[in-house]
This record gives sequence, C-alpha cells and structure tokens, in this order.
Amino acid sequence: MASAAWVLYSQSPQRATLASGRAQDMDAYNVLNQQYFAADLESEALQRRMMEALADQVTLQLATWFRQRDTAG
Repeated sequence: MASAAWVLYSQSPQRATLASGRAQDMDAYNVLNQQYFAADLESEALQRRMMEALADQVTLQLATWFRQRDTAG
C-alpha cells in the first residue's frame, strides 16, 4: 500500500494553504511462484505502478481544484 499527502501553498510571504489532499493506492504480487531475481524485479515494477498511480491521483486532484477555481471566478 502506498499513500501520499500533498499541500498547495500560495507564493505570498504568509504561505497560505490553497488546497490539500491525499492519494492512496494498493497493489500486490505473488512472490511464492517466482525465483528471487524475478520477485525483486516484480517488486520494483509494483513500486513503480503505485508511484505512477499516486502521481496520477495528485494530478487529477490539482486539476480539479484549478478547474473549480477557474469557473468560480
């Protein structure tokens, strides 16, 4: 399981919080049916998939925030 918290701050000297959120992802692989080397490669692929999923979620959350801000004013 992977999770990430993010915060978007303003550039003002007060650094006001504009938006924040959290992203989570869960993935798995079966290590019992693989040799050590293959399991190690699968672990790296699993971590890459989870990090990409987290990045996608944060991107979507920020895009939604900017879209709502754009249409509100």
